[in-house]
Amino acid sequence: MRIFVAILLMVSVSGCVQAHRQTYTVGDTFQQQSLKVSASGFSIPLPEGNWIMAGFNVDSNNANSPFARGTLLRVTDGVVTGMIHYDAPQILDRWGYKESTFCKRDDILHITVNSNFKGREQDCWGVNHLYMSPNPKSAPEIKQAWEYIIDHKLKFPTTMISAQYRLASEMKMLNVMYAFNPEIEGISPAKNPRWLDSDWHRARINFHPDRLEYVETIKKWASEWHPVVKSNYEHRGK
Repeated sequence: MRIFVAILLMVSVSGCVQAHRQTYTVGDTFQQQSLKVSASGFSIPLPEGNWIMAGFNVDSNNANSPFARGTLLRVTDGVVTGMIHYDAPQILDRWGYKESTFCKRDDILHITVNSNFKGREQDCWGVNHLYMSPNPKSAPEIKQAWEYIIDHKLKFPTTMISAQYRLASEMKMLNVMYAFNPEIEGISPAKNPRWLDSDWHRARINFHPDRLEYVETIKKWASEWHPVVKSNYEHRGK
């Protein structure tokens, strides 16, 4: 009897988790203003262009709540010109989220922290440089995205510049990152592309006026995009 009850409970929990998923399939394409990322109702805004879901995964956090994680690519003439990665809970929480480690970073190109309270409001955004290289330790959706890039023989930069946002409240949370390809603007690849050694690193970027100017452009975009991200996050669609 106990085994039967346990099986019923497992099926019930599994069915509940399945019912609270905003799912996508690798290869899905989007050309719209926003993308729903949570079954609880909120979205992320999409910059202009055709976006491809190159990697998608749903798993659970340490509280056994379902999280959806996706990686989207914007491809122009066989070149990856943009990338989005998001991380969103699929059900509303009641206890809030731990403090964001991203909001505490002091080693990236820029960080603006409006709030970062444990279990309460969190609101920050920052600009960083990304070393673009496959990594066997990456999350499943990122591994899938690399497989998509390789399988479709897409060209990609050694470095992308990202604008990343963290929003949270007592009930929900969103991490979303938008990354851009500086090479399509005529900026040469870094001689040492690894993150710590890169010409894009905050310790060296002042010696490279073209890179510094590009980062300032992304900072301006990120600042202007922040209220757009926040508006989509706060709105609960059907």
